[in-house]
Amino acid sequence: MRALRSSPATAVALVALIFAMAGTASAATPARSAVTQPKKTLTFKVALKIDSKIAAGLFNGSGVTTAEVVAQPLPTTGNAEPTAWEGTGPVTVADERYSGVPFCTISKAPTTGTLHVAVVKSGGRLEVTWSADVNVPPSVFTCPPAPPRTAPSSAVQPFLLLEPKTFTLPAAGGTQALSGVLDVFKNTGTMTVTPREECEPKITSVKAYPPGQATKLSSLAGRGFAPGEKITADTNVEFTFADGSVTRLTKGSSIKQDAKCAAQQDTSRSFRGTLLLGLMWAKVTKVFGDGKGPTWNSARAVNGVRGTIFSIRETRTQTVITVGKGSVWVRRLTRGRPVGPTVIVKAGRTATIRNTGPIVVRRSTRPLVPPFGQA
Repeated sequence: MRALRSSPATAVALVALIFAMAGTASAATPARSAVTQPKKTLTFKVALKIDSKIAAGLFNGSGVTTAEVVAQPLPTTGNAEPTAWEGTGPVTVADERYSGVPFCTISKAPTTGTLHVAVVKSGGRLEVTWSADVNVPPSVFTCPPAPPRTAPSSAVQPFLLLEPKTFTLPAAGGTQALSGVLDVFKNTGTMTVTPREECEPKITSVKAYPPGQATKLSSLAGRGFAPGEKITADTNVEFTFADGSVTRLTKGSSIKQDAKCAAQQDTSRSFRGTLLLGLMWAKVTKVFGDGKGPTWNSARAVNGVRGTIFSIRETRTQTVITVGKGSVWVRRLTRGRPVGPTVIVKAGRTATIRNTGPIVVRRSTRPLVPPFGQA
């Protein structure tokens, strides 16, 4: 996923985004309250890569198998730190090639499967155990004039005798070599385990638009953004969080999670992430500080206000914020710090922040609607 770099001029125009504000807070002096720092979760990213080969007489085949699994912590009692993590993810076999049978063409349906990983931390070490459920369709030989012939075993077998199934790494993670050889089959590969800190809350689902469109961001489902993580939407995409809050990014839009899961501190309130470029629409349903709502690009409501709906459009020269429901605070961000007065943007209003000059708030010329999907 490609992250877009914000120019110096754009960085000046970025705003200290955005909070739905309480109806009891005055415009001149917003109510102050203690910040509840977002929770962080330690997870482990497990990346598998296997090079597989088959050599049986003239017949040869090869393929590359990959999988990436995020192992999430298992529940603990009270406030105890987790010591065990588990995760499951799909296996992908790419670049399968077969040759060597004279006068025949060779084809095969894709290999499918699932990788399961368990990580246990003890005494400064990680014990990693893994298994795989894989379906390897047979190769099909088409040799005119005879009809196609199925060869049940003539395909690469990426997990055949692949060992070790359990191994130990330092707490900081590392890479374990894997191998498996049987007769005409040979597999070699690696499994890399990397500690990965995630910001709460987690994304419960990822949807692409139009429905059915493929997106690389589907792997975000079930986990949170890592501190400082940057992503670019490869299609129109919608994130739904555990509290039901929704954020939509149009294709090409780029976002960045704050490096510490929290954000630039503005005495008592802060944003949790930055829209670097593009268009974002958000429907926030939870109260700021409850630890359940989104943690980037507009945080949450404060002092009990719910149902804030707004959009942010970020270009190289300006930021435009439109509010459809509730109210938000906007403050200019310069060199990573909020400066200048706080401006309240109410429903039906649009705020424009350019590289220089004051924040300009005007009545919106049209109702706020999502850039795609239903409201």
